[in-house]
Amino acid sequence: MSYSEGMADMLAVVKRLTASGFSEAQAEAVIEAIGDVRDDLATRADLQAQSAELRADMQAQSAALRSEMASLRSDMQSDMQALELRLTIRLGAVVGATSLVTIGVIAALIALL
Repeated sequence: MSYSEGMADMLAVVKRLTASGFSEAQAEAVIEAIGDVRDDLATRADLQAQSAELRADMQAQSAALRSEMASLRSDMQSDMQALELRLTIRLGAVVGATSLVTIGVIAALIALL
């Protein structure tokens, strides 16, 4: 809306208010108050710009979260592989010890017979 259109609209509102019983001073005060409030309102362009900004922020955060999750997944896989190796080694030691005990028991039984 151009400045002259805005002025014409304001004059029309002043005329409507004075026609309905407002004094000219009251009508002008109402128009000024409406103008003050209107100046504080966001325009469609403001909202679209903020929406685009929020969308960009959300996409950046989403990409950062995906990257972090991939890193955590990789760390967990490495940790699990290390645990698997340690368990395999311990299980091998247990099997080895059990085999020695079994051989010892068999040797003792053979010696007794």
